[in-house]
Amino acid sequence: SQNNSIYVSVFDRSTNTFGEPVRITENRGKMPLYLKLASDGKDVTITWAENSDNSTYMSNGTNAIYSRVLKAGTLTDTVTLVDGLKYLYDMDTNYVNGKYALVWNQDMDGDLTTTEDSEVFCLLNGKKSQLTSNGQMESTLVLTDSDLYFVKEGMICRIPNLDSNLLENTGIVCSSEFKVLEGELGTALLWFIKDGFATVPIISYEKGNVFTDAVVLQNMGDINVASCGAVYEEDGSITLFTEQCNVDQNWQMD
Repeated sequence: SQNNSIYVSVFDRSTNTFGEPVRITENRGKMPLYLKLASDGKDVTITWAENSDNSTYMSNGTNAIYSRVLKAGTLTDTVTLVDGLKYLYDMDTNYVNGKYALVWNQDMDGDLTTTEDSEVFCLLNGKKSQLTSNGQMESTLVLTDSDLYFVKEGMICRIPNLDSNLLENTGIVCSSEFKVLEGELGTALLWFIKDGFATVPIISYEKGNVFTDAVVLQNMGDINVASCGAVYEEDGSITLFTEQCNVDQNWQMD
């Protein structure tokens, strides 16, 4: 695992081919984790984390977050965004109002037997700020081009424009990973719940700054979804792309 590296290959629309892969991470015996890509339509920022002890679960030593930017096909030097972090629960990146932003969720006391002391931080315009300070457990960070969503005590919360004074509780109960879908008609939250072997997709739509009651998006039968992508279409429908397994353990893409 110490020899893992991140590579990037740029797609050439004129030839419909990918260019030669270029190594992003330096060969220094550290395994890159939490790989994230973010773009403003021109530049692409590649962000990842490393652990000082090369701990896969980032539970030993300290953690640091790095980035490089792909500008017109040329990579900038590696920049250390933050370092000296305790256990890192999650992180995400995006361009918020046109500016690169990094959010992460870290343990505060170094004691992994306690979970109520994690907090969310942000790096925007080179300035670090703490977005939560509530002694509660936050997880599953999703950063859009304007707002931060995360799970707090089993509820999906939102911080508009990364302004911690505007913390909102969406009222949606969710204890798993979720997706924020944005389209012409607004915002929707998508997540999955388990029903025996089956995985059930659940959706809630934002209507006038209020999210609707959660409803089943689609009855998929005895299908277990391993991963998915989704698009909020212009007509209001949701298109799902899933990697799934049926009861006979046959995997397929749909």
